[in-house]
Amino acid sequence: MNILFLTSTLPRFAGDSQASFVMEQASAWKTARPNDNLYILAPHDAGAPVVEQIDGVAIERFRYMKPEAFQTLAYPAIMPNLRNNPGRALQIPFYLWSQYRSAKRIIKAHKTVSDVNAYGSK
Repeated sequence: MNILFLTSTLPRFAGDSQASFVMEQASAWKTARPNDNLYILAPHDAGAPVVEQIDGVAIERFRYMKPEAFQTLAYPAIMPNLRNNPGRALQIPFYLWSQYRSAKRIIKAHKTVSDVNAYGSK
């Protein structure tokens, strides 16, 4: 089975102060069901790898603004960032569109025949 986790924040590096509950859930899932393919889609932040693998979980970070320095919505957390600078709300459509496109691409790339058969159609 293929599982895709969508999250608004994810630790960007070892020792990062970001909440790690999504990574912990994915790792626990992978331990309980080692044959499942797990993917986490999170927003990118400067200095974080775009693609990596941790504990058998594939992680991809989507870019939502160019240049990278303009990506100020997601980290350290969306709501405090918006309270500190309401103008960051202008990034929300770009964030959502980028997340949607990335999720759609990941789903399409990992769709299998058994996935199609389980639901009766593509």
